[in-house]
Amino acid sequence: MPPEPRTAFVHIGAPKTGTTAIQAAFSDGRKALAKAGFHYLSGDRNHSERLALAFWAEEDAQKLHLLRHWPDHPFSQEVLRDALDNEIARTAPRDLVLSAEELGNFSPGEVMDLIAFLRDRFDRLHIIAYVRHPADWVQSAAQQGVKWSGDVLEDCFKTPRLPAYQDRFHAFMQAVPSGDFDMRVFGGPRFDAVADFATAIGLATSLLPHQRARINVALTQTGAIALSSLNKVHPPFVEYRHNPCRPFNIVDMCRQPGPPFVFARETMEAAADALAEEVDWLNWQLGTEMFKEADLPRQSLDTWFGHNRAAIEDNATRLFEVCRGAQNEKALSSYLRASQETMDGDRAEGLLNRAALLATDRWSMGQIAELAVKLRHPGRHDYFAKQRLMRRIEAPESGDPSLAIGNPFDRFWSIEQNNDTLFRAV
Repeated sequence: MPPEPRTAFVHIGAPKTGTTAIQAAFSDGRKALAKAGFHYLSGDRNHSERLALAFWAEEDAQKLHLLRHWPDHPFSQEVLRDALDNEIARTAPRDLVLSAEELGNFSPGEVMDLIAFLRDRFDRLHIIAYVRHPADWVQSAAQQGVKWSGDVLEDCFKTPRLPAYQDRFHAFMQAVPSGDFDMRVFGGPRFDAVADFATAIGLATSLLPHQRARINVALTQTGAIALSSLNKVHPPFVEYRHNPCRPFNIVDMCRQPGPPFVFARETMEAAADALAEEVDWLNWQLGTEMFKEADLPRQSLDTWFGHNRAAIEDNATRLFEVCRGAQNEKALSSYLRASQETMDGDRAEGLLNRAALLATDRWSMGQIAELAVKLRHPGRHDYFAKQRLMRRIEAPESGDPSLAIGNPFDRFWSIEQNNDTLFRAV
């Protein structure tokens, strides 16, 4: 008998349309999915990084690789694609489910490479994309940029990120028949994105584990002011790596009570024409008039930050140092335990790994690196590289090259002047 036809379901976002909930439910439900004839790709819940590493232009993929490896571990896209190929072959005859919102930021050539790879291994490709009202998306994307990309509010107000749905989806829409590109509407906070996505691929929602709480919680206006002030001084990404001097939990600690985050009126007025174009395109694609012109916010920019901005930022600075110190204490505790002469070798190695991961200042990192040399730890060279980067961050010298600041995933956001105020994805 001929083999059963296989489908690759490719969820391409867009971001801020329930992607985190979908990825959590499908990752946690891998075993149940397998029994139902679906394979959710292994690795992280969000497949964006795995697919970007395998299909981005190699120079950019190598920068992304630095986010997890210190400093120059071997990198091969051929090896990464072979691993993906082997996983697909091993899970036959099940259908494949991918979820990666950053696929919408692939260049047209990278999209074609990914599509060709999947088309060689599957009988059908089904692309699933979610959209929400562009004005709502802009508000949510600004918070996301402050939380995870290191954006600062002044830049968000001047050049807000736009959804650019047409640019984001065009290459995928051209790559598959119209019936295999499924554009769906995200209906807001009460919308069950997991159930809707399950319906889109023909899966009974009852097979998926219940998600007890929202995972990607919004910032308040107060929290955004606090985190933005920290991003200016302690950006989350340095030299295409996570900033080793920045505590892991600082975003969660900035989820402070306060008024809901809403853009200033002037920002939305400046973006009105671009957002109207987005609305028109969505309505045309969906064959409806469900998206209407959004009301403008009431609050003006001159009152947005309020009279207590300085106090919020001072508190954020103190909070940052407390979190950083607490994390570094955990690092030193693991270091001291690893330094005990009677410690088992494997256990000492694991404790030193934890210490190196948690260390937030160059002195502690130096102690950890020196112990790693004594123990002939395989990560000792990486530890010294991390210490050197921390020194450049904490105490730069005149001969040091400038630090590259930014998230490799943001490579496609570039400034395009539109009345000198807006920028959009290309």
